[in-house]
Amino acid sequence: MKQKLCSRRGMTLTEVLMALLVLSLVTVGVATGVSASMRVYRQATEASDAQMLASTLSTALMDELRYARVIKGTAPVIFTSDTFGEDVSVGTNADGRVIVGGRLLLSDAVYGALTASADVRRDGEAVQVELAIRNGRDETVRTVSFFVVPLNR
Repeated sequence: MKQKLCSRRGMTLTEVLMALLVLSLVTVGVATGVSASMRVYRQATEASDAQMLASTLSTALMDELRYARVIKGTAPVIFTSDTFGEDVSVGTNADGRVIVGGRLLLSDAVYGALTASADVRRDGEAVQVELAIRNGRDETVRTVSFFVVPLNR
């Protein structure tokens, strides 16, 4: 009863190497696809967050400026606010947060990983506001520009 050492039922070394090569190619393709889809997801989420921040800042600034009293100056615009007091202006702090009269217009939680800058100028009877929303790489993701005519001139 002698058994043969070489059996025809197994796989050869060449077949195993070819299977590993095919598996490696499939793995690289899947990894590339996942990486690309994650990048697109991050970009879409960042754009959505920037749009939401721009909308929230716009609404808050419109409300402040619409009901502002005693508006002076052109750049910066100085005004009296029921919320922030007398002789306040709109600006941006070192953290990239919009401030009015030295106080945050919105809480830090609203910004997430984004920063914002606000440029407020007087244009006749109206006040022009330009907002720029930037990401962590200091790239401008969203810009918004609007005019507000104060009711309490």
